[in-house]
Amino acid sequence: MNDVAEKPKAHKVENVCIDVKVECDFSRGLFFYKRVTEEERAKALQVLVDEFKNFLADHRSQDYINFDVIRETEDQCSLCKNKWEEVDDEDGHYCACCGADIAL
Repeated sequence: MNDVAEKPKAHKVENVCIDVKVECDFSRGLFFYKRVTEEERAKALQVLVDEFKNFLADHRSQDYINFDVIRETEDQCSLCKNKWEEVDDEDGHYCACCGADIAL
């Protein structure tokens, strides 16, 4: 009888949520009429953010503001939970992170 345990095999787990944030877009149509540097844009957006904080405090603004929940996803290894990177060479198919064989 052979008592050698079979090595576990990994597989790709798709679209695992790794981060989530709320994004508020103040820049709809902002700066479309002239070219500005990213630093100028950042400063102008900071002014809008500061004004928005004041808006939340007094609730009087009718400005259009778009909020979105942004999910960042990635494919991961089912065993080590690291970003999915498959190696395919003469030794076979395996996870680049943990070295587990990949179930085909």
